[in-house]
Amino acid sequence: MPGIRWNMGLLFCLCLLTFSAACQYQPSSPARTEIPIFIPPTHLPGTTPPASSPTPTAMLATKTEVIITSTPIPTKLPDCPPSADPTYGFSPDKPIQVGSNQLLDGPERELIYLLTLRGPDGEEVFYTRQTPQFNQAGIIVDPYLVEYDGISEPVTLYLDLYTYATLLVPVGFTCEAPFPIQPPQE
Repeated sequence: MPGIRWNMGLLFCLCLLTFSAACQYQPSSPARTEIPIFIPPTHLPGTTPPASSPTPTAMLATKTEVIITSTPIPTKLPDCPPSADPTYGFSPDKPIQVGSNQLLDGPERELIYLLTLRGPDGEEVFYTRQTPQFNQAGIIVDPYLVEYDGISEPVTLYLDLYTYATLLVPVGFTCEAPFPIQPPQE
């Protein structure tokens, strides 16, 4: 029986060693591994440093200068040409023409235009799509009820997703960046 106890004790020790080895921290990526940094000695122990090599304190900077640089603030507003026509975008017969030759990306082009549009002082605009309607030329236009902080009452902007023309900013609005809508590819 003493042999069985010995084997049981040996088996217990092996299980304990295996378990403890499995529970040790194993980094999952090389970025978590510690890499020792080697700093070479300035001279060998027991010898004096050569006269030509500077001492570690002499190698440190004795004077620190603070240099402050500023990023220039752009004074030019984004390239958003304003419309000279006061009815541009405010009339179904003078809609903002964001369209392309692919019907699938028309609604997306309308939303990109509206997301880029801003109020007169850069306010974020909020919009609600209304029921599409026909203009006098027989083209379907999408009216959007547009408002922003500080506007007395919402205005309706009309967008045409079927045709494209150079994008302008309606009177009383600005934009946060040039409109990221490209002319349609032929």
